Amino acid sequence: RPESLKEYSTRALGRLLGLDRAPEVKTLRRKLGKLAGYKKGIELMQGLARVRLEDQNELVGFLYVDGHVRAYHGSKGKLAKTHLSKRNIAGPAATDTWVNDCNGDPLFLVTSEINQGLTKMIEPILASVKELVGEKQKITVVFDRGGWSTNLFSLLVNNGYDFLTYQKGKCEELLESDFTECQDTIKGKEVSYKLHARSTQFEKIQVLQADKTTKADRK
Repeated sequence: RPESLKEYSTRALGRLLGLDRAPEVKTLRRKLGKLAGYKKGIELMQGLARVRLEDQNELVGFLYVDGHVRAYHGSKGKLAKTHLSKRNIAGPAATDTWVNDCNGDPLFLVTSEINQGLTKMIEPILASVKELVGEKQKITVVFDRGGWSTNLFSLLVNNGYDFLTYQKGKCEELLESDFTECQDTIKGKEVSYKLHARSTQFEKIQVLQADKTTKADRK
């Protein structure tokens, strides 16, 4: 973001760009404002994602989806207010939903209003991903408890996606004997860790309707 320029030396960053010095924040904001005037932001982001996937299409075997609240400092839009933990006050904010590949590198992001939960954002995001990678690519979606919803689980399974998440609420304590010592090679380095794996079967997940889930179904 333009504000990030303040954290770096303008001369050092300018050398990377082939310039005497990097542009000032206000200059970059002005130029980005002109680009935004074309209203092609989505097409630009999809184009960048497409170029990345053409080079390494296997990176989307696993997609990590996560939402982050971002304070809004502009004056062009009226956004709902929420508590901003860094400043400990209430202020206008938006939600950035990041989509990262299996290496954890960002593929693209979607900005929405603060009241748009992860359960509502995953469906349109995956529709955009399918356009980029095609119908044949098998995708496993990984998200945190913000996406816990039997409605969403039903939608994902019925559309051919696998998913990984964890359940909200309390859970039973696990004994140390429940864990198994595992070894693996990650980025060329031998690592060991203890893992507890347990399968969960949703018997009704194939027949749940997104608008007809009852409390009995969720239990």
